[in-house]
Amino acid sequence: MVDSVDVTLKESFPVQVDDGKRQFTRRMYRTWRRKQQLVGNTFNINLETKKLKDSEVMCTEALVPFEKNIPLENVVGISAGEYIVNVNGVTKVFKMDVDNYISNEDPK
Repeated sequence: MVDSVDVTLKESFPVQVDDGKRQFTRRMYRTWRRKQQLVGNTFNINLETKKLKDSEVMCTEALVPFEKNIPLENVVGISAGEYIVNVNGVTKVFKMDVDNYISNEDPK
């Protein structure tokens, strides 16, 4: 379960973008797969969880909050403008003030 999404633009060129999110999960599960796809101006991220083996951790039904930062893929080559990050249905809008492509490459 994703509670919120934050986006951090790093001071580099080309710009790198971190997607920080606050999640809640039961202690017996862990995030194990992340699928990310850029469709139009939306970065769709799907986080999947996997149940741990009983021997790996004590299970509880209590939700345990944690935060995770993940670099967004496919940000090199995007044009200036507004973009949406959608993580399991929770969204955040961010703005690229400059085109984010290397000078000798054509924008996508």
